[in-house]
Amino acid sequence: MAKVLSSLLMEDFCVVSQRMLGSASVLGEHCPDALAGGAIEYTLRLSIMQVVGGGTVDIQRNLIARALGLPRN
Repeated sequence: MAKVLSSLLMEDFCVVSQRMLGSASVLGEHCPDALAGGAIEYTLRLSIMQVVGGGTVDIQRNLIARALGLPRN
């Protein structure tokens, strides 16, 4: 359950940061104008792995439902 919640939170964080910071949020650590030393861009790149790694959120929800004895989607 923690993986599902953290994945959704990470995805939301990345969407909001891109909307708030604009194109500056995608500058890597080697760019002189990178925000937070490129940490935001690094988090954006890792967010895809967080969402897909270990199974998509839908797969994880089905596994949780199975463990709890609930019907699956």
